[in-house]
Amino acid sequence: MRIMRNIKVVSLDLDGTIVDRSYVDYFWNVLIPRRYAEVHNIKEDEATRIVLSEYDNVGSNDIRWYEVEYWINKFKLNIDAKRLVLKAVKRAYIYPEVYDVVPRIAEKYTLVIATNADLIFAETLLLEKGFLKYFKRIFSCVTHLKLTRKTHKFYRWMCEELNVRPQEVVHVGDNPVYDLEIPREMGINAYLLDRDGRFDVRFRLRDLRELRSLLVV
Repeated sequence: MRIMRNIKVVSLDLDGTIVDRSYVDYFWNVLIPRRYAEVHNIKEDEATRIVLSEYDNVGSNDIRWYEVEYWINKFKLNIDAKRLVLKAVKRAYIYPEVYDVVPRIAEKYTLVIATNADLIFAETLLLEKGFLKYFKRIFSCVTHLKLTRKTHKFYRWMCEELNVRPQEVVHVGDNPVYDLEIPREMGINAYLLDRDGRFDVRFRLRDLRELRSLLVV
């Protein structure tokens, strides 16, 4: 891989890129139902059935599906959202190379997060794990633009906010459509992070250490 010149911004996806996404599943599938059971005085398995059914009724194409505050209010959980998110974040597994790669990239480039997670997940995770200081901005398509996916509109807005051309941005994430195909169509230097070798694509990284070989770090 050749070193890319004239890059100003490095954008990283969050779940599946910096952190294993299992903590998010734990939040939605365990912590929310558990709190529901406590507040409404029912068994946890019954609470799980009710909660998961409500998720299905809304569906992943609806912005509410991603919003922590919406579900806390809907289920009348009577708990601070950040407090509940923090319980999940404490179980989060940061990929090992992140501890070396992120600080090094932040020394030379403007480093940002581009995610379709609710902003409260990104902020709480990065703060709790000691990484928030390395990132200039967090861009959440869900929180900031009310979009369920990282679309062309999202990446265009991110570039405008950072006052850079798409060609001056490198983006890395683990979704072949929203982290590779769409940003590539806009001229962003996007790479798919494929830790398990599941995809046969041209612009692929096996872990974030390979990103360093593309940059001047």
